[in-house]
Amino acid sequence: MEKLTTWLPHIKDIVNIAFFLTTGIVAVLTYVSAKKTILQPIKTEIFKEQIKEFSKTIELFYAKDELTLRNDYALDKLIVNNITLMIDSYAKLFFDVKLKEPEFMKKGIFSVTKKYAEENFEIAADYIQNDRKNEVELNPKPHESTKYSIWSSYHHGMLYIPSEFEEMDNKIKSLINNPLLPKDLIDLLSEYRSLSNDNAEKIRNIIEECSKEMPLKYVNEEQLMKFSGLWIEQKINNEIEHFEPQAKKIIRFLRDYYQSDNLMKK
Repeated sequence: MEKLTTWLPHIKDIVNIAFFLTTGIVAVLTYVSAKKTILQPIKTEIFKEQIKEFSKTIELFYAKDELTLRNDYALDKLIVNNITLMIDSYAKLFFDVKLKEPEFMKKGIFSVTKKYAEENFEIAADYIQNDRKNEVELNPKPHESTKYSIWSSYHHGMLYIPSEFEEMDNKIKSLINNPLLPKDLIDLLSEYRSLSNDNAEKIRNIIEECSKEMPLKYVNEEQLMKFSGLWIEQKINNEIEHFEPQAKKIIRFLRDYYQSDNLMKK
């Protein structure tokens, strides 16, 4: 009896501890269950929004070959129109011929290099500061002996960018800025966007490079009037980076993310 009396307080303590532990576990499990119930509708809505964004991504890249992906950016237009700008500069310098302003000049945008901006904005500022009555000539006609020297430093400072290029770039930028998309997908999209911008700069550089051959190929106005830019276009198409491998990486990521191949088997 004495032993029972001695252990009684301990038994009560054990029962109390067991009670509080049980109550605590029940409370935690109830909280977890309630949390799942509360968050489930939010997760469902996030999933729905993700699906919408994934659908936009798939629409941009799925089952597209290299030519189609380039056409999304209107690269042909970008190439041809920038070659036209270079030819126009050549014609004005060597033959004092100003070609009719192309229609594309009224549309799209221009990517201006820092060098071009510094040189031309400074000239424009000087012109504005002078009295217009003095007829300050922004581009005085060079002497015949200096034309080749001037042309050897030709800089394609204004790169014409078609509206289609800008539209495609904005679509990808919108996806990149979406916080609901997985980081790995955003990284792949960012790489694709960088690829397109790098190609635009490559086109600028190749046109500059090809401009050096103009005085050798077109020594008079008659030859220039028969100009064909296919040799420049071919060089550009051979040297710019392909879009298709990166587009396939994006589609492969989406397949793996949802394990769509396994879903089809089921």
